[in-house]
Parts: sequence; C-alpha cells; structure tokens
Amino acid sequence: MKPAGRGLVRDRELSVAPELALTALTIGAVVSFGRLFEDGRFFGPVFAAAVCSHVVAWLGRRLGLGLPAAALLSLVAGAIVLVWVIEPSTTTYGIPRGASWHAVGRDLRDAWRRFGDVVAPTPATVGFVAAAVVGAWAAAFLADAAAFRLPATFEAVVPSLTLFVFSSALGPDKHRVLYTIVYLAGVLVFVLVSTATRRAETTSWFAGRRGGGASTIAQGGVRLATAGVVVAALVGPALPGAHSASLVQWRHHDGNSGPRNRVTVSPLVDIQSRLLDQGTTEFFTVKTTGAVPRYWRLTALDDFDGTIWKSSNSYKGANGRLPRGEPSKAPETTLRQDYSIQELSSIWLPAAVQPERLTGQSGARYDEESGSLISSTANGNGLTYTVVSRIPRFSEADLARVRSAVPRRIADRYLRLPRGFPLKVIREAEQVTAAATTPYRKALALQAYFRSSRFTYNASATLGTDETAIEQFLFKTRSGFCQQFAGTYAAMARAVGLPARIAVGFVPGLLQKDGFHVRGKDAHAWPEVYLSGYGWVPFEPTPADGRGLPGGDTYAGTPVYQARTSDDPAATATSTPPTTVAPAAGSSSNRNIEGLNVGGAGSTGAGEHRPWWRHPLVILIVLAGLATAGLTGVPVVRALRRRQRRAAAVTPQARVLVAWEEAEEILAVAAGLPRRPAETPLEYAARVAAAAPLDAGLLAGLARDTSAAGFSSTGVDDGIADRSEATVAQMRRTLLDRATRVQRVKWSVDPRNLR
Repeated sequence: MKPAGRGLVRDRELSVAPELALTALTIGAVVSFGRLFEDGRFFGPVFAAAVCSHVVAWLGRRLGLGLPAAALLSLVAGAIVLVWVIEPSTTTYGIPRGASWHAVGRDLRDAWRRFGDVVAPTPATVGFVAAAVVGAWAAAFLADAAAFRLPATFEAVVPSLTLFVFSSALGPDKHRVLYTIVYLAGVLVFVLVSTATRRAETTSWFAGRRGGGASTIAQGGVRLATAGVVVAALVGPALPGAHSASLVQWRHHDGNSGPRNRVTVSPLVDIQSRLLDQGTTEFFTVKTTGAVPRYWRLTALDDFDGTIWKSSNSYKGANGRLPRGEPSKAPETTLRQDYSIQELSSIWLPAAVQPERLTGQSGARYDEESGSLISSTANGNGLTYTVVSRIPRFSEADLARVRSAVPRRIADRYLRLPRGFPLKVIREAEQVTAAATTPYRKALALQAYFRSSRFTYNASATLGTDETAIEQFLFKTRSGFCQQFAGTYAAMARAVGLPARIAVGFVPGLLQKDGFHVRGKDAHAWPEVYLSGYGWVPFEPTPADGRGLPGGDTYAGTPVYQARTSDDPAATATSTPPTTVAPAAGSSSNRNIEGLNVGGAGSTGAGEHRPWWRHPLVILIVLAGLATAGLTGVPVVRALRRRQRRAAAVTPQARVLVAWEEAEEILAVAAGLPRRPAETPLEYAARVAAAAPLDAGLLAGLARDTSAAGFSSTGVDDGIADRSEATVAQMRRTLLDRATRVQRVKWSVDPRNLR
C-alpha cells in the first residue's frame, strides 16, 4: 500500500507547461520590482532565486516528499542560494560559513531598519536586494505548493499577486501600464495552461482519448487573452478619467495649496557613501552675495527611534516669499544664493538657513518647521534656482542670557528619546554638562567634549547612530565621522533637557570665480539646539580638519571659517563680511504645529508622522490576517456549496450524482486519492477500496448507483438516492474517526476540489 501523502503527487503529476507558466508568472512579479529600484542591478539575484525556488519545489515533488519535508528542503536551499547571490565572498568554495549567515543577517536587518524611511525608487542596496530574494523565493514555493499539491489555480496566483501589489503600492507610477501588462499576461497564460491541462487529465474525451484537448483549449484561450491584454493596454489609458486623481489619495495629499507629506530616506543614510564613494563628484555650485560661505542645509531630522534619526514633514507650495519658521531675536543679514544642481540626486534643494524667498522653481514645496525645500521631481539634477535667506547673527552675550524655559510644543517633539535609552549615556551627558548653568553653556560643554583630544575623526567608521552604536562610539572607539558626532550630540543634548535635532547638508565647498563648488566629500551633518527666543542655533561637534562653523566664531568658539580655493588646507580666501540688517519688527512665526502626533514614524497629515498602515509590522499582520481569513473561509465556502448542490438536486438521479461528487471530494482531500483521468466509477471505487480503510462493498454499490443514475434508461428511485447519501455520510465518519485532530484541521482548510 502506498502512502496517501505521496500518492497525490504521483497521481496528479501535471505536464511541464503549467510548471513553465507558473515560473513565468513569478518572474513577471519579479519584473515589477523595477518600480522599487533605481536601476536593474536587483534583477539578476532575484530572478535566479525565483527560478531556483521553482526547481527545488519541483524536485521535492519528484522525490515524493510531503509538504513539510519539501518546505524544509526549500528553506535550506533558499538560505544557501541567498548567500550565493548576496554574500558570495563570505563562502569557502561556495560553502556558507558562520560569517556568511552573519553578513546576510546584517543585510536583512539593515533593510528592515531602512524600510520605513525609504521612498521608491531606491538604490539597489544589498539589504533590499536580499529582502527581494527572500520574498521571491517564498512566493515561488507557495505558488508551486498551491498549484501542484492542492491543486488550486487561484491560490497559486496569490503569492505572485502579493509581490505585484506590494511593488505597485510602494513604487512610483512610472511605466505602470507596462508592468501591469507583463504581470497580467503571466496570470492569464498560467490560468489558461493550468486549467486546460487539468481538464485534459480529468475529462474523458471521446473514446477515452485525451490527445489534443489541452492544446486546443490553451491555444484558443491564449489568443483571446492576448487580444484582451492588448485592448486593455491601448483602450484603458484612453478612457475618460483614466488619468484623473484617485478617489482616495492614500499616498499623500496633493495640490498646490494644501500640504503634501513626503516620507523619504533619511539623508544620513547617504553621508558616508558621499564622503567616500562620491568624494570628487561635483553635486552643485552656489554663488552668494560677496562670496559669503554658509552651511548648505537640505533638511533637519527630529525623530530618533533608537535606530536612526529621521523626519516626516508637511510641505506646502513654495512660490516667492516663504513662511517664516521659528522667530529669533538675533540680528539678521540677507544672503542671496544662486544654485546650479549637477549630480545631487536628491529631492531636497540646498539652501542656507533661514530661506525667505525662492525664485526660479515652479512646483517646489517648503516645510517651515525644518526649513526644508523639495523639488517637484524625483531629484534636483539640472535645476537652477535662487534663494534669499535671512542669516541670524548669534552672539555669546545674547545666548548666555537664555534660560531653560522651553515652549511645550518644542519640548514635546525635540526632547523625545526612545524608551530604554542607555542610562550610561544619560549619565555621561549629565557629567559633561554638570558645571554649566544655562542651556547655552550646556550646549558649549557638549561641543567642547566632542572636539577635545579624546575623539578623532574617521570617515571610514562603520558605526551608525543607534543606541548600541552610541555606546560603542562614546566609550570604546571614540572615532567616527559627522554622522556619529552629530547624532550622539543631539541625543545627549536631549538627555540633559536641550531640545535638539540634526541638520543635514554640506559644508561650503571650494570657492572659485563662479561660486562655491560643492562635492560629495562636503556632505555633512551637524546638530541644532533650540534656545528660547533665538530659535535653532547650530553647533559643530565634529573635529575634522579644524573645521569651523561659518559664523560660529561669535558664539560657538569655533575657528573663523576661511573659504578654501583648493583641497590644500593652506589655500584659503578671505570672504567679505555680510551687511547687518535690523531684525523685522514684530516678526512672528505663522506656522501652526499644535497638537502634533510625534509617536509615529511617518506622516498622514500636517506635521504628523508615518501612518500606522505603512509600518512594516502592520503590513505583515495584514498579510497574515488575509492568509488566515482565506484558510478559515474554505470550510465555510465548502459547506455553502454543498448546501447549494443538494438544494439544486431535486430528482433521485441528481441526488445520486451529487453524492458521488461529494465522495470524490472527500477521498481526494481526506484519503489523498483523487480520481484519475478517464477512470470509471467502478474502477475508482476498486482502487480506493484497496488503499483506504473503507467498506469495499459500500464503495462498489455507490459506484454502480452512480453509473445507473448517469447512463441507465430506467434511472433510479428515491431509495437508491437515500442509500447513496447514507454511504457518503458513513464514508465521511469513518475517515474522520480514524484521523487525528491535526489531520481534521488540515482537511477542513484544504481547498482541493473546492467546487
């Protein structure tokens, strides 16, 4: 007697056509990942993983492995393939080592950490490609199991459909019609081929011959499907309203007058690569009034979740004069900047703080809280524009008079530290600032702490800004680049009651005749501390090359900034001091940030953070809930369909045929013995009686009654119909009584022969 679990695979082995069609469907979903990445470097590893997963699943079925054993085989093979395509250099002659698993785990953790901050399309980083490989491998295995083990055509489409919907939901609209055509064509071809093949194996063609049936159905279906896809692609985009705004703006609000919320990758993520990999690449040039140097800000990050600093802000249309941010009692100067962007590849537009007017850029948007400008395009390459900023001139005498009173709206947002923030770091911050009596003196004490001889600058440092990295940076290595210095400074400032955030942008760059030339090596991050009455005051804790903060010599104690004309530190140029302008009388902020919800990581409304439904954990929970709902819905659907069939069977003949249909369903699911192609009822009953613990006489009687109901000229009466229904009920009880509780649950959610 052969095991029931293996009999299904051997009895229902399908042709190679559905295998190839299902593989092509998964590849179609992989192609749609092109919407998530900036280039096609992701495709090779993910394509290889999808194909290998289908091959391994096919091998498991050929070996006659049950689903648990096949899943284990796929898991082991998937882990090995993941190492081969993602971290091949960590293997020894292709054999993964401990370092291999550590490297892959690090890559996946990095992808998980960045997922909430990245907006597609994103660079094909190792972590994101690794995550795509895992997703493609799992989808391919699940699709194979559904198609060839259950078999269930619709369920086989769901895994690849999940990948396609994921890429469509998170990716931009570019080439959406092309990606949809590719995937939809794959779905239609698979459904047609699978259905045609299964029908050919389960339908008795004339004289028991099946040849030609599948190909005839498939060929006709493919022609119709091709015509349908072509018509949809050509006619769909031309229909009225096809390019109108969606009824529900689920990504962000749009419009020139209302807010638009942008959740983007934190610019901290790119700093080290810009310092090292793009060091000589010229990003932009900026010509200023009197060749005055400044730090060119991109944005400010205010939310520290224990892993990375990030921000999600509300941007409004920037046309001409910009709304004033935090008011300041410091005297101000006016500085004009003319920008020409070359290779910045960023949605943020650099500008000196505090932007007051923007010209030359229609469609740009501005967030007054962070002082950030963003372009209307995916990046600012090739743009030219002019910004006029009001530069505050801080003095030691003024800032020294600031007391510790902080507005509640500032404290609630800019003093937040993650739960469980290391007590050791808090104590270190308190010790460093113990002798300081005012907020300003505390900020200076922290700056002096980092600029002392105990810390060194190292652009190649591998530390991040999370809590563990902060402890390692402070108490072990004491070496890093601006990301570590700025992030640790801001976290320690918050620990001692100083509202702080991180500004990200660039140092002035090289001064030439046509302005400052800013390159990758000029990427920088620095902290800003809120001092009541004076707004956000920048400090410079990074001790790189005696770096001086432009304008910081009047209050921060940093060296007077000397504009450089070449990479030689000795080559400097004297800049003309700006002209002082009296502060605007009665100037005040016109922003409204009351009632901010700072507990999340994203944004759905003005000033709010990332919506809960964009959180990775929520996405996983929803997907798991959908899968659970699908499984639990199977017994409900089966019961409803059984009731419908019985209600429609009003004659004795129909009742007998319905009973036989239910018998086939029970035997296929609970005994693993589906009816073979072209097998007569009597032949099927004899085979089942030899392999299953059922009464051979009852099975044979049910088969004879079925043949009589289907072909006898005299038909059957109600007594025979009652007997057939009683036989099926007894068959069900026998199989359930012999089954374990786990088997009963599996049978109840098994969608095989759900019709």
